[in-house]
Amino acid sequence: MRIETLFFVCSLFVSTSVVAAETVTGLPEEEFKAMELLVEKVVGLGMPDAKGAVFYAGEASISQKFDPDRDEPVLPMRYCKTQMTNSGTKEMTYGFDMPGPHLKLKDGSWVIGLLFMVRPKDGISVGSDKLEERKIEGAVEAAAKKHRFDAAAKLKVG
Repeated sequence: MRIETLFFVCSLFVSTSVVAAETVTGLPEEEFKAMELLVEKVVGLGMPDAKGAVFYAGEASISQKFDPDRDEPVLPMRYCKTQMTNSGTKEMTYGFDMPGPHLKLKDGSWVIGLLFMVRPKDGISVGSDKLEERKIEGAVEAAAKKHRFDAAAKLKVG
């Protein structure tokens, strides 16, 4: 797992948890607080803050119009599905399709595939017509209730 993904997942979890940490995560309270502190530190160092982000599932379509002599593609070329030259200019338009999950941050930027930061601006757009918004508020708690895991019973301990 890439470290960026870990931080995003942690920051999402920290920002949406409303019940005791041990109940949801199985972590002792002090370990949960240490995880919260780590997230706060990396956000303070410039890692995007996922607090208040909207979570999406599905395939995102990203379009980028740029001059390849001056700029780089916003995503790795393995995700590029279309390339088009723009008549009379040095510009190209690339179309990327990236499977989810994705986050749309409060500032309007996206974390595509939980791996790549894409900031929509002139020439860069993120299409969300194929995306389905997923509510993450309470998702951890609901999953914990629905899928109880009793480690002692599974391991026949105690």
